[in-house]
Amino acid sequence: MEIPITNPVYIFAIVALIILVAPILLDKLRLPGVVGLILAGVLVGPNGFNILNKDSSIVLFGTVGIVYIMFLSGLEVDFADFKRSSRRSLVFGLLTFAIPQGIGTLVGYYVLDFSFTSAVLLASMFASHTLLAYPTASKLGIARDEAVLVAIGGTLVTNTISLSILAVVASGARGGLDGMFWVRMVVAFTMFCLAMFWVIPWIAGWFFRSIESEGISQFMFILALVFLCASVADLAGIEPVIGAFLAGLSISRLVPSGSTLMNRINFVGNSLFIPYFLIYVGMLVDIRVLFGEFSSFKVAVIMIVVAMGTKWAAAYLAQVFFGYSKPQREVIFGLSNAQAANTLAAVLVGYKLGLLNRDVLNGTIGMIFVTCLVSAFAVDRAGRKLAMNLGLGKERDAKDIQRILVPISKPDSIKPLLDFAFLVKNPASAEPVFPLTVVSDDEDAQRQLAVAKKMLHGALDHASSAETEASLITRIDVSAAAGIIRVIKEMRISCVVMGWGLSNSAKEYLLGGLHDHLLEQSDCMLVVHGLRSPVNVVKRLVVVFVPNLEFEAGFGECLDLLFSLRRSLKSSLFIHGLETTLEHARSYSRSLADPVDLHFVAYTNWEDMPIVCQRELKEESDLLLFVNARRGCVSWKDGVEEYARKLHRLLPASNLALLYASRPEPKSEHMPKLIM
Repeated sequence: MEIPITNPVYIFAIVALIILVAPILLDKLRLPGVVGLILAGVLVGPNGFNILNKDSSIVLFGTVGIVYIMFLSGLEVDFADFKRSSRRSLVFGLLTFAIPQGIGTLVGYYVLDFSFTSAVLLASMFASHTLLAYPTASKLGIARDEAVLVAIGGTLVTNTISLSILAVVASGARGGLDGMFWVRMVVAFTMFCLAMFWVIPWIAGWFFRSIESEGISQFMFILALVFLCASVADLAGIEPVIGAFLAGLSISRLVPSGSTLMNRINFVGNSLFIPYFLIYVGMLVDIRVLFGEFSSFKVAVIMIVVAMGTKWAAAYLAQVFFGYSKPQREVIFGLSNAQAANTLAAVLVGYKLGLLNRDVLNGTIGMIFVTCLVSAFAVDRAGRKLAMNLGLGKERDAKDIQRILVPISKPDSIKPLLDFAFLVKNPASAEPVFPLTVVSDDEDAQRQLAVAKKMLHGALDHASSAETEASLITRIDVSAAAGIIRVIKEMRISCVVMGWGLSNSAKEYLLGGLHDHLLEQSDCMLVVHGLRSPVNVVKRLVVVFVPNLEFEAGFGECLDLLFSLRRSLKSSLFIHGLETTLEHARSYSRSLADPVDLHFVAYTNWEDMPIVCQRELKEESDLLLFVNARRGCVSWKDGVEEYARKLHRLLPASNLALLYASRPEPKSEHMPKLIM
């Protein structure tokens, strides 16, 4: 076998083994897996044992990997959190640009004796950075912490300015820096941003509404969209990674956090594209050049000290200005410290134009290697501390009792019901989702049971695609209601998610529907699903509380479910109710460590409810959810379901759901005065 290996089958086999083995070995040494992939790239690359050459396939997947990292960082951003931290992101972005740019220019001009133009270009390399360690932060569960969001937003700011400086310097060196250059740059960036946040969400929403059941088609649409946006950005003179980030940000609401689609996107990125990029970064490193030439070594040391020192200073000032903890500061530093994609682009352009010499080119390789390793260590170590400070482990224990039952009667209801259950399920809960099918106890029961088990395997496959554990249940009973109620009691179910039958048959009118029997004979929370659009296109959650709902024992449980649904959908949450009810909801929301985007709207009396609903239910992307209690409870209101059915008939495209609070436990204390 010739070295370096050129057979594509052998190349892919070796890379696959590295992706498999390197993180496992580093985990045994309690080191971040990112470090293992970079070191493996150093060893097998052309500057190591020369097992693999840096051919077109490595470059292709490496470039795809950095674009994918930026896309994922935008996709996982919640707009509510991003808006809340936007000012701090802007401040940090300016800090993490201005400090490295200013100090780097002085060092390049006075210490390294570069021209002013070369010194500015060198400093722009220090100012930009790559979110190399973002996958680590995501795996630790701290991706929604404000410090991480500020680092992501700051990345967009500093990289945009740094790459703009690169474009300006390169155009000036080529003699094309005129008035039209500035007009083209401003107009192109403005039009691109408008397209990202107006056109792309509309196209994606239309696609998901039209192709809602084809999982592979949805994933390929996302993949094509990301790299199309990155390509258009490049044509507009914008760095492709910026286009990928904006693409992820623009469609983040259409890809719920716990959905099957999000799992597929994360799986492909974390298992293939991102590891390829890390190996590619390692292949760029040539340790021998750095230690073989003193001038290259000196420049590399200066570049490493300036890059890491200025990024640490920016993170420290962010801690001082925003009152962050030490782990948050270290996470910000780790995320903003790695130099890779943008730095390589700048140094290669500068070297080709004659603005930067070979010593800077070699020194850049050393800077990339050191900063990437430090970034991985810093985020892994500080991220674990931050996760413990946020109480993630404690929350997991507290929410362990959540058990969601999903009765299924038809194959076409499997996906929408399970998708909704995945969204309302607390991610910290260790309990699986329980899909259930009940067959009638008659002479044909065994055949029906076999058919039911076969149907439920579809539910198991769908849950596996979403990386959510599911435990299948089949029962033989005299009726569906009896079987479901029996399972609720046996399994200590806390929430039932079921479909909404709208047949209005004579039997249902006289004897009551399935959920009527469940409300009467069970005590757990019940969600009646009536969505007619894919759940991922929902932009607004409009919730209507019945009066006195705050007196129900399940009031807090209902709020938890609504908050989980909002976080998963990354949508706005509008809660309508009497002022006294809303005050309790505000108090409960303030007690949470993880605030959500809430809008409280008071109505004066219950008779205004139809007007409120007709006014608020504006678009097909709205979900109207009525929260009621069971018959006989203090806050129960008759006519809610009847009015919801009427809306379903009048607005065929509307998305409606009913949420019934769990039955309250008997209270011995004096009941407060109710508002009628």
